[in-house]
Amino acid sequence: RTGGGRGLRGIAERAALLRGSCAWDTVDGRWRLTVRLPLGAAR
Repeated sequence: RTGGGRGLRGIAERAALLRGSCAWDTVDGRWRLTVRLPLGAAR
């Protein structure tokens, strides 16, 4: 499939730009993506 996304690396880069974090792993046989972003005014 073609597209402009950059997969997990792109998600991690975008999260970092927003002062957040990104992690992925397999938990109990299921694939899981976690993205954490701060809730606050941008500075």
